[in-house]
Amino acid sequence: MLGVAFDAQFELAVWGVAALIGVYLVSRTSWPLALVCLASVGVAYGYSAGPLPLGHIGLGEPLVFVFMGPVMVLGSFYVQVQRLSWGAVWLSLPVACLVTAILVANNLRDGEEDRHSGKHTLVALWGHRPVVWLYGLLLLVAFGMLPVLALSDVVPWVGLLPFALVLPQSWTLIRLIWHGTERAVFHQALRGTAQLHLRFGLLLTLGVSLPRFF
Repeated sequence: MLGVAFDAQFELAVWGVAALIGVYLVSRTSWPLALVCLASVGVAYGYSAGPLPLGHIGLGEPLVFVFMGPVMVLGSFYVQVQRLSWGAVWLSLPVACLVTAILVANNLRDGEEDRHSGKHTLVALWGHRPVVWLYGLLLLVAFGMLPVLALSDVVPWVGLLPFALVLPQSWTLIRLIWHGTERAVFHQALRGTAQLHLRFGLLLTLGVSLPRFF
């Protein structure tokens, strides 16, 4: 009981700090950002709470793609420069793909448990194999966006070279998901996808920053 109470208090504190940060950022920019913040809070709450949790009716992946991809990246960009650009839109897409791939791997791992509990993720709605294809497509699009970023002058071509370091990991993860049948394998893929998301994001940040030093 003490642990549950502590978790609830900690969660409330996090929400409070986030709200204060949001109010400060809105005060430093403009009111449309408040609408984005309110929508994000609503989705965060509605994802797993309320009478009909959105994550339990197959909306988890699209919501994560939109709000943890374009909304998060464009919101951060706007707060810093107070304008939007197509470059930021392109940058948000590989981020969206990889963070969604984390959720896909998680739902593949928990597929049986979710079916028994009545949670209707894409695995329950579509079946195992189509979601495996979705995972591969998300990683393919994430890496496929790199030439688009270079052609759009968002990232210099030399900034794409470090991605050769993480490309083999993406292929390993796709094979794990494609051939995986046991929960332990999907859990390994889940952890690997989270690591790929982090490494990809750091390299993307490096690629965008390179022109500032040359």
